[in-house]
Amino acid sequence: MQIGFLGLGAMGTPMARTLLTKGFAVTGYDADPARLAALAPDGLGAAESAAGAARGADVLVVMVQNYAQASTALLGDAGAFAALPNGATVLITSTIAPSQARELAAHLVAAARGLALVDAPVSGGPGGAAVGNLTLAVSGDPAAVARVQPVLDALGPTQYPMGDTVGMGLTLKAINQLLAGVHIAAAAEALELARRAGLPAETVMDYLAHSAGYSWMLGDRGPRMIAGAYAPPKSALAIFVKDLGIVRDLAAATGLAVPLVETARAQFQRAANAGFAGMDDSAVIESLRASAPPTDG
Repeated sequence: MQIGFLGLGAMGTPMARTLLTKGFAVTGYDADPARLAALAPDGLGAAESAAGAARGADVLVVMVQNYAQASTALLGDAGAFAALPNGATVLITSTIAPSQARELAAHLVAAARGLALVDAPVSGGPGGAAVGNLTLAVSGDPAAVARVQPVLDALGPTQYPMGDTVGMGLTLKAINQLLAGVHIAAAAEALELARRAGLPAETVMDYLAHSAGYSWMLGDRGPRMIAGAYAPPKSALAIFVKDLGIVRDLAAATGLAVPLVETARAQFQRAANAGFAGMDDSAVIESLRASAPPTDG
């Protein structure tokens, strides 16, 4: 099976490496040539454009940061859609809005070349990607899903089929991102409050790890917040500005008010505006530290 791969960032690189390790032939493209070079020893074929990665691909994996990048990579100049062979399947593993995935799928259908799109957004971070232990929410035409099933199985054993309608996998991922974003923002508030109250950070983390208020996000992001270790990012802060925007829009379409989402997104946006957009999302705590009152003396 020939795999084209678009986007070799914090998640895309370990995902592509996992596919190479499991015997797939992978040709990749990223706007940063250094990322292509880093995977050359693993056997990655380097393309000079998205179209180059798509030529001859049975499956084209898209793991870019947002819809603007996905749309450009697929539909822009030297984009992948026109270069895909008849019958190929596009596998969207990025987190974009469900409506945006359906928009991309409509372009494929309009081409009348037997092309199809499956959305399978992933969770599990770079660590899970590196060992093929991601969680995937999958939706799309059953025949198309069957064609990409070997790729899905290589990326992670925990899969949630969400039906035939493109975008339902992304809808489930949006629910996860609602909780993840709010939990990170809440962890930042808790740790900053503890710091200002004079509590030792190590004791706070140990106590919370044995208490009901603990969350996976606190355990993962908390040490980075305390240390101020935001680079290199494991997950860029700008991603949560984008993802919580997707959640907000999805909720609005259903008529649901989501005040916690709005508050968390504003916190991420403040940190992004302060220059932390490309840093680790744990840097959201800096939006709170910036509000610290001046000390005496």
